[in-house]
Amino acid sequence: MINLSLARRYAKALLSIGKEDGKYKDYGVELSSFAYLLERESELQNAIVNPMYPRDDRKKVLDKILEMIQLNPIVKNFINLLFDKQRIDGVLQINEVYQILVDQLENISRAKVTTATPLDEEMIGRIRQALEQITKGTVVLDVAD
Repeated sequence: MINLSLARRYAKALLSIGKEDGKYKDYGVELSSFAYLLERESELQNAIVNPMYPRDDRKKVLDKILEMIQLNPIVKNFINLLFDKQRIDGVLQINEVYQILVDQLENISRAKVTTATPLDEEMIGRIRQALEQITKGTVVLDVAD
C-alpha cells in the first residue's frame, strides 16, 4: 500500500498524459479494469505484489496479464512503471484517485442516497435535478434502500 499523496502524484501524472492526447477517459477505464482484476483475483494480485516471490517471476506474470488484456501502450507502460518503482501494490488507490480526478475534470459529483423505502424513478430524477442545480454540474446517484 502506498500513501494518498503518492497515489495522487501517480494518478495526476497519468491524467496529465491523458489530457494531452485526449484519452484520459479511456485510460481511466483501462486502469480501472486492471485494478478491478487484481481486486477480484486475490491470488493473481499476490503473485504480482508479494515480495516473497522472485521479482523476475512476478514480472513475467504481470507481462502475461498485460498481454492478455491488451491495454493501451500508455496504460501498459504506466503499470510497468508502477511495478518497476515497487508501487504496483498501490494500483487500487491510484485508480480511486484517478477516477476522482476525472470526475473533478468533468464536473461530476457522486452522491449516495439511502432511504427507508424504495424511491420511484421520478423522485430519483427530482433529487438528481436538485443536486445538479446546487452543484452546477452532473450528479451520479447511488440509491440504496
